[in-house]
Amino acid sequence: VIVYEFHEGAGRLSFSSEVFVSEGGGARHLVFHPDGSRFYVNEESGAKVTVMAWDEAVGKAEPLQTLSTIPSGYVLPVGSNCAVYTSECALGPSAKRLYVANRLYPSPPQGAAFSESIATFAVDPAGSLELLAHTSVHQHPRHFKIDPTGSWMLVGALTGDRV
Repeated sequence: VIVYEFHEGAGRLSFSSEVFVSEGGGARHLVFHPDGSRFYVNEESGAKVTVMAWDEAVGKAEPLQTLSTIPSGYVLPVGSNCAVYTSECALGPSAKRLYVANRLYPSPPQGAAFSESIATFAVDPAGSLELLAHTSVHQHPRHFKIDPTGSWMLVGALTGDRV
């Protein structure tokens, strides 16, 4: 994750610092906690999410915790060329839950033990995460949003032509 100082009036950015996720993880999206003390970044190629402490005064971040977004012990079927990638992360309206979309590419073989899903994490008061659940969604979720009331999650997918 590369941090730039944002100069809105001048319309430019200047390098400030950088912080790394897991090697080969590929930072994809990030979302700040409403209190501004931390942010969460999903790793596309690593199927992980990392909690970062954020120091706004100096524009620096530090990794605090990294967790897998797939079920513990899950192994892709033998002979499968599938890999798990994340695509989106978002906090719920109360900031007590973090959601990360998992997608398989190419599509999983019939009968695979894991499918595309939204991983749900509990966010404790200090910002640490605990994996709670996986909810299966349609094929290849690319993006999702929680509606303003916090009652609905809309998931857009690459395949299937539907939300």
